[in-house]
Amino acid sequence: MSPLHTGAGHPIPQAAAGARALGSTGGNPRSLSPEAPHKTHPRMLRNLRGERVYIGGAASLSFLQFIRETVVQYTGPSGFTHNPKVDSMLENASAATDIPSHSEDDTTFDEKVALLRIYRLATAGIIDVLSASEAMQLLEEIANSEASLHSSRVAVADLILAIGAQCPKTSTSVSQKEKFFFTRGQKRAFAGMLEDPNLELVWAFLLMAFYMLGACRRNAGFMYLGVATRAAVALGLHHEDSYACLTPVDRQRRLKTWMSLCVLDLLVSSILGRPSATLSLRSELGDGLVSMIEPNDRAQVRLLASYAITDLMDTVTSELYGQKAVSTDAAEEFLRKLDRWSKELPDAMRTASPNLNRPEEQEHTLGSIQVACFYYFATMLATRPFLISTLTARLVRSQGGLSSEPPTPTAREDPTHAKLASACVDSAVYLIQACQDARKANLFLANMCIMTALVFAAALVLGFAMFAKNKPDPEVEAAFASAKDILDIFSLLSAQAAHYFEILVLLSNAVNEQRQRLALQPKRNKSPYVGRIFSLIPPETEAFSTNRSADIDPDVMPSIASSGEAGDPHNSWGSPTFLPETPVQALEEGGGGGGGGGEEEEEEEEEEEEEEEAFFGWDSLHLPVWDNFPFLTDPFIPAGD
Repeated sequence: MSPLHTGAGHPIPQAAAGARALGSTGGNPRSLSPEAPHKTHPRMLRNLRGERVYIGGAASLSFLQFIRETVVQYTGPSGFTHNPKVDSMLENASAATDIPSHSEDDTTFDEKVALLRIYRLATAGIIDVLSASEAMQLLEEIANSEASLHSSRVAVADLILAIGAQCPKTSTSVSQKEKFFFTRGQKRAFAGMLEDPNLELVWAFLLMAFYMLGACRRNAGFMYLGVATRAAVALGLHHEDSYACLTPVDRQRRLKTWMSLCVLDLLVSSILGRPSATLSLRSELGDGLVSMIEPNDRAQVRLLASYAITDLMDTVTSELYGQKAVSTDAAEEFLRKLDRWSKELPDAMRTASPNLNRPEEQEHTLGSIQVACFYYFATMLATRPFLISTLTARLVRSQGGLSSEPPTPTAREDPTHAKLASACVDSAVYLIQACQDARKANLFLANMCIMTALVFAAALVLGFAMFAKNKPDPEVEAAFASAKDILDIFSLLSAQAAHYFEILVLLSNAVNEQRQRLALQPKRNKSPYVGRIFSLIPPETEAFSTNRSADIDPDVMPSIASSGEAGDPHNSWGSPTFLPETPVQALEEGGGGGGGGGEEEEEEEEEEEEEEEAFFGWDSLHLPVWDNFPFLTDPFIPAGD
């Protein structure tokens, strides 16, 4: 199945959905599964100037820190867990305030048109403040009579060209043009910005925010979004009453501006784990007004889909991560909302366009891929706490209590948590596969700031799953390798991607070290009730046969004994060899990361291995020390008698 095809999944009975809804008080009992406590905590990282900046618990950087803390318990300090950059937030130095010596005359009108096309590719599915024809008309107006145009309108044109120069199709450097157009556009946007708010000013700060994200200046981009939001509020874009008595053209233009602002604001806030500037304002815009988006305009259809999915994404960040723990009921209700969103997705956004040689078809396909990745990212955010609870329990159990920290009674996996963990891994695999398909189709640009962040978030999920899983999963391994390849390509022009690529390489090394360590451990745990007291083999040759009773916590032992019960379909989250069409479908089908016979075969193999490990001969029987066999009166019967 193509990763772009999100699928409709199986319908969920409305009664069941209502009974498990957030805050439901229906007659049906709630899930008995325990809540998953949040183990990713907010961080304060140092920016370029040494100031501490806030990163929320939902952010990938907070999840990265949790992985580091987990890895160091099992493999010890390494380049992945300890390095000088751990407490720093990577940011590039600000560009020079003076306009570079590059002359605008060096950029022909045809080159500007090419930069405009790249801009539309880079922002497809995220920003749609100007249609392709409107943007072309703006360039023509500037070429003919720049002096008569408002400075904020000219600033918008400069910033469009700056983003196009920042995100070329190849890694060829066009930094001089990029810096020239951005610096000039930035100065024009700031000229009288508090005196004359207008729609173009909102566009300018929205575009500056997007540019700053691509320039590895995330904090600056975050602040520019705040300015754009206040300007939009001053114009009333957030309120339904402000759209009355407007022509359809003006209404569409204002509506697209507000929706584009919300999409980028909520994406950045979810990535950084920070409260969004538009969070409390979205409810003031009625659904009826939003639904007035032109259905025949594919750019507007993509924007509407992004607007809806980022709204759900923000719900996860503000509600699920706003508590100390998240319940399975809340997560499953959120996944049902995602499933309803996917069912409403137009068919044109589920598959690639037939002719990718045309710029408008490239734009539509790349925009659809980005929207699909927002969906996968939202699913990962909602289910990541359960991935953490499931895999940490597995790590404790598989290590036999040999980590540097004592095991806890949480070593037992909850079946529902395991299903949600499967959805998290599936979503990460889907996201990487969609990006890999885009790369193979030559759709990706050389610098894509949002996709860089999403690929890194998915790679962390896969890397953590690889670290905790005893056996390599081919599909997970391939997706993780693809994530590294994608970030390596982006790293030519993106310092952020280069930093993420370096982190994933170090994480790969930690995974390999963990597997080597497991390979050197005994293949089974000895009984904690009895130990060998006599052997004809010298003790120094039995390095791996020593009794480990003292190393096993009695509180953990029952969960170890029960973790491989035959017939338990949830003893592991399995491999996503045959991926379900949606994470909700995976839950309905008992999702173990894959569907159909592949999962059953893997579970049967694991059960057989566990059954084999459950009986290693009479020496492994857990018999009380006072039991004797009446027919063994002499414990030292000569061999052969």
